[in-house]
Amino acid sequence: MIYVAQGTNTNYAARRSYELELNGYDDWYLPSRKELALMATNLASYGLGNFVNDLYHSSSEFDITNSWYHGFPDGSSFYFWKIFDYRIRSIRYF
Repeated sequence: MIYVAQGTNTNYAARRSYELELNGYDDWYLPSRKELALMATNLASYGLGNFVNDLYHSSSEFDITNSWYHGFPDGSSFYFWKIFDYRIRSIRYF
């Protein structure tokens, strides 16, 4: 996750996932573009996971200033500036 360590701004999506502590777990991370696509196919398309109709940050970078976003529920994929304030869906290692 390249932009976990980028600057000291605590609003970066990857940093927020990395620092998340929830239900006794602290091994969360921001999913990649491909992991979000799998969640769209295997969860959201069946009405699972409480996804909303919006864009979600991914940890996949397009370049130094842009990262990939995944659209739910349609499965679209876009790259925009990393500073855009869209949703995050943190996931855990297993």
